[in-house]
This record gives sequence, structure tokens and C-alpha cells, in this order.
Amino acid sequence: MKFQLLTTMAGALTAIFTAGSVHATTFNYSYTFSDGFIVSGSLDGTLDQTGNLVENVDNVTVFFGRVSIGDTVITAHSDGYYWVLGDPVVSVDGQLNNFYFANNTSTTPNYLCNVVIPSHSEAYASYGGESHQDIADSPNWTLTAVPESFTFTVVPLLALLIGLYGVRSLRVHKSAQNF
Repeated sequence: MKFQLLTTMAGALTAIFTAGSVHATTFNYSYTFSDGFIVSGSLDGTLDQTGNLVENVDNVTVFFGRVSIGDTVITAHSDGYYWVLGDPVVSVDGQLNNFYFANNTSTTPNYLCNVVIPSHSEAYASYGGESHQDIADSPNWTLTAVPESFTFTVVPLLALLIGLYGVRSLRVHKSAQNF
């Protein structure tokens, strides 16, 4: 009975922690304009199968230099003519970027956009009347995944090992009872 409880608890822990490990990855990004000004921040999302596009972009933060434009950020993408609410395209190498991140709580929106599509190719940032603009150049763009924390890497493995030990112990215990 003790082994069944141990096995059940280890299985539950494994399920809880592995469910938590299938989560969005946090990425840090930055764009350096030709005048040396840097816009940076972070976002959550999941890499697609190609390993280049970040999907399901959420929790975007934007910093102009060291100034945050605020926590309330909306996202959109360009259809070639207009900015359209919806899923932005963020790429690791910057070659496919198509996004608009903006603070919607200000009467004068502060924003960062980076578009690299056939009809349009530019990076633009505006904050408090200051603006920076470049023809979009991917070497100026960096996007890197933030390393996962200890909790999401070691704990599931530890729970799995405890579960396997519990299953093994249960089998040994049942086999000893059969003799």
C-alpha cells in the first residue's frame, strides 16, 4: 500500500511539473538603430517547427533605452498597407519580422515596429516625441531565448526518477508476495 501511494504521488508530481514545462519560452530582443539608439525588451512565445518563427506572442515589454513604455502592450502586424490587430510575426534572425508593439494607455502612443515584408521594410520606434527610423536590417536585430529555470528542468526529472523507483519497488514487493 505504501508503494502504491509513493507511485501515485510521483506520477502526480511528474504530471504537474511536465505540464508546466510545456510552456511558452521567454525571449529577450533588441534592435539597434543606425544612430546607436537601442530598443529592447522581452516577449513570451513558442518557436515553430522551423526554429525561426516565434508564435503565440504574449507578455511583450518594450524599453526605449532604459525607459519602459508600460505594461499594457498591444500587438499587430502589417498586411502591407495597414496595421492589423492580430498575431505579429517575430523571427529569430529578423528576416521575417512583421510586428507592431504599442502602449495603448498613452494619448500619444509609444511603439516599436519592425516590418520586413516585400512591400515594406523598416524599423521604427517612437517614444515621447523622440523617434528613430531605419531601413530594416536584420543584423541590428537580436532575439535570444532566456534559459529555463531550475524548476522546469531538474524537478520533472527528479519526480520521474522517484516514480520509476516507486514502480520498481512495487513490482519487487508484489513479486515477493507471490513466493
